[in-house]
Amino acid sequence: MHRFDEGLPSTFEGWSVRFSRNVRPPKTYPELGLLGSDHGVELYTLSAWCKQFLRREFGTGLTVRDWLSYPEQLFLLVTSGGVFRDDLGELTALRDRMAYFPRDVWLYKLAAQWGRIAEE
Repeated sequence: MHRFDEGLPSTFEGWSVRFSRNVRPPKTYPELGLLGSDHGVELYTLSAWCKQFLRREFGTGLTVRDWLSYPEQLFLLVTSGGVFRDDLGELTALRDRMAYFPRDVWLYKLAAQWGRIAEE
C-alpha cells in the first residue's frame, strides 16, 4: 500500500485525490473499506465491492425476491456511470444482469403502481 501512496499523484485531471483528515474516517475503521491512507483512492475486486456497498455478492442471477427486495437505486448504482476498464468482463456481466427487470418483475411492479393509482 505504501508504494501506491508514493506513486499516486496529488491530482488527477484537476481533481484532488487526497483529502484532509477531518473528512476521512479514522484509519482504525478497516470495515469501511479504507486501505489505511489519506488519499481518496480505494481498490476493490468486484466481489469485495459488492460485499462492501451492496452487502452481498451478485455472482449468479438474481431471484425474483432479490429484484423486489432491493431498492431501484441499488440497481442504478451498479448500472450507471462510465466504466473505463473491465479487462475480465466481470463488471460488464454484472451490469448486464442488473440492467433491467425481468419481464415478470416488471409486470408486477407495473401492476402495483396501477393499483396505487386506482386507489387515488
